[in-house]
Amino acid sequence: ITLQRSLEAQNNYVNLLLNSSNEVQIIIDKHSLILNYNTQAKNLFENISKGITLFELFDWEEGNARKLKSFINSVSLDPKSTQIFHKKKNHYKVSYKVLDAKQHMISIFDVTQEIKESKRKDAIYNAQTSIVVVTNDGNATNINKAFYDEYPYVDLHDFQAQHRCICELFMAKDGEDFLLEQMDGIPWYRYMALHKDRVHNVCMLNQEGIEKVYEIQSSGNIFEADTGENEEVVVFHDITETRNQKMILLNQSRLAAMGEMLSMIAHQWRQPLTTIVTIHAKMKMKYDMDMLSKEDFYQDLETTKSVVQHLSKTIDMFQDYFKEQDGESVLVGELFSCVFNIILPIFENNEIENIFECENAVCENHSYFLDNRLDQVLLNIYQNATDALKEDTVNTQKKITTRVSLDENSNTVIRIYDNGRGIDDVILDKIFIPYFSTKSKNGSGLGLYMSKEIVETHLKGTLSVCKYEDGACFKITIANKL
Repeated sequence: ITLQRSLEAQNNYVNLLLNSSNEVQIIIDKHSLILNYNTQAKNLFENISKGITLFELFDWEEGNARKLKSFINSVSLDPKSTQIFHKKKNHYKVSYKVLDAKQHMISIFDVTQEIKESKRKDAIYNAQTSIVVVTNDGNATNINKAFYDEYPYVDLHDFQAQHRCICELFMAKDGEDFLLEQMDGIPWYRYMALHKDRVHNVCMLNQEGIEKVYEIQSSGNIFEADTGENEEVVVFHDITETRNQKMILLNQSRLAAMGEMLSMIAHQWRQPLTTIVTIHAKMKMKYDMDMLSKEDFYQDLETTKSVVQHLSKTIDMFQDYFKEQDGESVLVGELFSCVFNIILPIFENNEIENIFECENAVCENHSYFLDNRLDQVLLNIYQNATDALKEDTVNTQKKITTRVSLDENSNTVIRIYDNGRGIDDVILDKIFIPYFSTKSKNGSGLGLYMSKEIVETHLKGTLSVCKYEDGACFKITIANKL
């Protein structure tokens, strides 16, 4: 009686398992003979019956029975393993569970939609020209085809065999603000989340040994917090070519700036050199006429020495201008003092009146700083204003006015006005385009383009231009660094 009750209880348990599931459930013995099955199994397999082997049932397509045998033989090694089988156009996941020494349960789940969705996502990933990486706490869980086209890995399995995270490919470069595996002591993906307002770039070496630069964008966490997952999609946009073109433009701009600077040096040296030549001629004439006194000789020597010292200071001033000092800061008043030392002789030579108005809170308060790269921008704008006034043959009262103040957000605002002929409406929105120039000759068309690039990309400010009365107004706004 006890054995009978035990068998009944066991049968009830098996029947409960069969009937309580919406999935296909099949009970087999240790020889894979079918002992029992539920309604869902009958709906899926028209030929199912007790006494036939599971392998006969699974012989839907060539190879399925062989795959099933291999699967069942390996289950003892990994009871949680699953296997995907195909029947016509559908996909089924098969799992295996041991009920007792005589009975085993096969569960079959229709995963067609799940696999189609997965394939759809993979198709979307692989259609992207940018590299798409799915990460979980930084670890790569999926990478699209664009990555394998560029880097020496066959597939995800190959990549994961060598790396945990794509960040292991990130490279550091001197003078470049690239994202690395660890930033300020925290992982790169968390650093990105903490600094969403910044543009993040990385550098990686591709399979041909070429440095590739990417701008990274992240979807953020794409799972609910209570799932315990931290999976996100990270897109790598290749900006290598764009960046290289900008570097070429920057170098061309620097060459153009050097050419203009040499013209400024020539201008400031011309008068002192004329003075030295005049003194030399006068001394020779007096000597030839036996009229060169000892006092005149030493006085002319002192004058010559003073002029040469002036020439030396001029060279020092221009050398300081060409020094790379990116990232350092100077007071606003000191900045304009340095710029005016260079540009004022040109204003005077062209009879241009210089008007400078600066609020004391900006020029004298040591709390306000500006990046020293702004001097290149100011010199570009002043040189353009000067060229515009030189071409204006009608105006007899030429002037350039600079006003420096603070706006309501305590940002430094610099406005530079000239009373030249102004800028035509047709070209007003084109003057910051590279190689576009309004100058009749010797215009590279790079000065204003690079000025805007420096202000808006490096200094995180704004540079704009508008018509103002008879001339033009350039406006620079930069957030102060306290």
